[in-house]
Amino acid sequence: MDKRASKKARQCCAVEKENLVAELRRCDWCSASYEEMSECYQAAAREIGERSRACLS
Repeated sequence: MDKRASKKARQCCAVEKENLVAELRRCDWCSASYEEMSECYQAAAREIGERSRACLS
């Protein structure tokens, strides 16, 4: 991340990283197949990625 980002933006991104880790763990536990896990991972990454980008704007 750019060092010029505000403290608030860095904190927001740190929270979103924690959210991503938690969501990926949930995907691991709740998925019955590799395909289901992959879809869950992609959905989590897409959603949290959008929120992380919003932190920087």
